[in-house]
Amino acid sequence: MKCDCIKKIEAKLAEVHNDPEAKLDPLYDLPDLNERLYIPYLYRDKKKDGTFTKEKQGKLTLEKCPFCGKLQK
Repeated sequence: MKCDCIKKIEAKLAEVHNDPEAKLDPLYDLPDLNERLYIPYLYRDKKKDGTFTKEKQGKLTLEKCPFCGKLQK
C-alpha cells in the first residue's frame, strides 16, 4: 500500500479499545507483499438440482484506500 492509513487506523483501534493487538485484517498481494484492504462478501453456489450450497465467504479487494483515496497498488 502506498499510504500508511492501515498503521494509523490500527493505532487508533488499539487506543480506543485499550488493546495493543487490535488490528485490521488486510490481504497481502504477492509477490510484493503489499497490504490491500478488502470487503468480505457472502455467496452460495447453485447445485445442478437448483438448490444452493452453504454460504461461502469471498474477499473483494479494494483498488483505492478507503481512508485517503490513494491507489493501493
